[in-house]
Amino acid sequence: MNTVDAGTVGITGPALVQNAQTANISVQGSDGGVAFGGAVTTQNNSGFNGDHILLGTAAANTGTVTFAGQVTTTSTGSTGRGVTLGSGAASFNGGLAITTTSGTGLVGTGGTLGIANAGATSVAASAGQAVSLAGVTIATGGITFDSLSSSASGASGVALTGVTGDAFTVTGTTTVTNATSAGIALSGNAANVAFGATTVTASTTGNGVDISGVNTGTISFTDLDIADRRQHGRLRPEWRHARRCGHGE
Repeated sequence: MNTVDAGTVGITGPALVQNAQTANISVQGSDGGVAFGGAVTTQNNSGFNGDHILLGTAAANTGTVTFAGQVTTTSTGSTGRGVTLGSGAASFNGGLAITTTSGTGLVGTGGTLGIANAGATSVAASAGQAVSLAGVTIATGGITFDSLSSSASGASGVALTGVTGDAFTVTGTTTVTNATSAGIALSGNAANVAFGATTVTASTTGNGVDISGVNTGTISFTDLDIADRRQHGRLRPEWRHARRCGHGE
């Protein structure tokens, strides 16, 4: 399903798209609103490595893409990413559940993103990152997940860099195992970041939690358990100063 240079587009019923080589759903260069009114399900099996949902990556979107119903993406033996936002605005108002056995779950390199606390909201990534957001603005209402998990990622399991706007929240568990880099990496975020019960099993090459740069938003963990033979996380000097000033937790 490909929408290019679109004005206002509405899809009222449920959508099922599977096994694309490029993208199951792609919205590029849109200057209007694109709305999915029903549930959206995408699935890629082994040999089909297209991304599930691509928004404003090849050509900038200036409008908003809205998903009103539950969105579910599943990859089995496919390296395709679950959702990628490059520009424009995207709102997931009915739930976003991403499962992948060999790819990255949620990627944002720009734009404005909102994920409501509704429906099922989770990312489970094997051999890949669960979430990677850089330079993304969080929409009013925030980004809320029930749970996040990542194992054997070639980068950090969860990475937030230069994220602004409303809060990023995980209400339930976050589990990161054997990431090549830091299990959780937080750098230069103005948005508040809150994790629930969090378990990080660090690899021999990565820190458990790496907090760097000037994070003016509050960072909190309901509970944090790091299993690491070398060290228990990494707090850089500038973040320690921010914590004393009340900007981190």
